[in-house]
Amino acid sequence: MANEMIDQRKAIENLQLYLREISYYDTNIPPTPIDGIYENATKEAVKAFQREYGFTPNGIVDKRTWDRIYRVYKQYSTAYSSPMGIYPYPHMTPDFRVLEGEESDLVMIIQIMLNTIRLGLDDLGDFTVNGIHDSASVFAVKALQRRSFLPQTGAVDAQTWNALAALYNKYIKIN
Repeated sequence: MANEMIDQRKAIENLQLYLREISYYDTNIPPTPIDGIYENATKEAVKAFQREYGFTPNGIVDKRTWDRIYRVYKQYSTAYSSPMGIYPYPHMTPDFRVLEGEESDLVMIIQIMLNTIRLGLDDLGDFTVNGIHDSASVFAVKALQRRSFLPQTGAVDAQTWNALAALYNKYIKIN
């Protein structure tokens, strides 16, 4: 009996969460508390949803109403969510370095980022975005390291990556 009550409370919390999220984008749906209690505010939000989406506004959440609430919630949360970030630099190995001569997707990403900030920094030199950490790419990394007051090794370690990422993020926000 206790597990059924916990399950029911969790289902109501989910319903309230979905309705709350929908209310951010559809102002005809009032926001609900997220407390797991099916009280008047939740019932009114369900009725408003039912009116808005072509159901009989009775405040009863049957399977059709639940499925539609969930679909609308997913549509809004997918359409309006921020793009997901990526973390290509290997963070699990603290002493990881991209060294001269390496050829990889990570080098390609580094070169693309360098190429983007090169538009605002004139001392990175010319290099080709080719996925190979060749001498021209090493020159650009050393210039970045010099500007960032880091040891000028030409290798991309975690400190150099962080300096590059900070400049890249700053640059793309400006432009």
